[in-house]
Amino acid sequence: MKAYKRFLSYSYEPFRLHFCGPQDDASTKLVDDFLKGFDISAARLNRVARDFAGVYPYLELIAKKNKLEPLDEQVIEAYWIGNNLLRQVTVEDLKNLILQSFIGPGKLSLSAGERLAGGVPGRAVAHHSFHVLYVGSVTQTVRLAGKLLDLCRVGWGRVIAYGGEVIQVKYRPLIVKPNDLRLGRDEAVKEIKWNKKVLPKVMENQIVTFHWGLACETVSEDQARNLEKYTLRNIDAVNHQ
Repeated sequence: MKAYKRFLSYSYEPFRLHFCGPQDDASTKLVDDFLKGFDISAARLNRVARDFAGVYPYLELIAKKNKLEPLDEQVIEAYWIGNNLLRQVTVEDLKNLILQSFIGPGKLSLSAGERLAGGVPGRAVAHHSFHVLYVGSVTQTVRLAGKLLDLCRVGWGRVIAYGGEVIQVKYRPLIVKPNDLRLGRDEAVKEIKWNKKVLPKVMENQIVTFHWGLACETVSEDQARNLEKYTLRNIDAVNHQ
């Protein structure tokens, strides 16, 4: 069940905001019950996970290229944080993913999808930052631009204070200028939400990841370096497309 917890830790806030995932009452209750610690079957969790239209296709692709299951924990980590599994996914794979998974009713039009697939940058990797910085919302529930890019990408920062329902971190914000994305050279202090159903405990000086302003999990120094590495890789790819 740890893999499902990691999947939902990153997916929960956009799900709660109605940007991604199933929006029926039964699915909402199932996700909340699971995070509260209730025993939910893997089959039911799988059905919910498949309805995250902007996430699950990437998990399927990464899994297929590495002969794993989509909800294997290493596959989930590859997409949200980044690891060596991403080496097996090519730019051609990403083009085909857009054409096969992101076009259709409630998603991209054929012309928009073909245009997007045709322009995939040569150094792009199948990481969440690619979806945020290049693809955007395939269900058109939110327009990802400006400051929303920093909210939607998975950020990371070192905890400097916490209490109640908030955590303060030092992090490098995403600076968005016309045709120029970059991580800020100087660290900024950011206050993020702390939902203890998602992240039960935290300590000062730990590194936490966050998505749409919600703390997701604590990560190691190596994991933080991977997240930075793949985020910078896609920033560079988009800047030079």
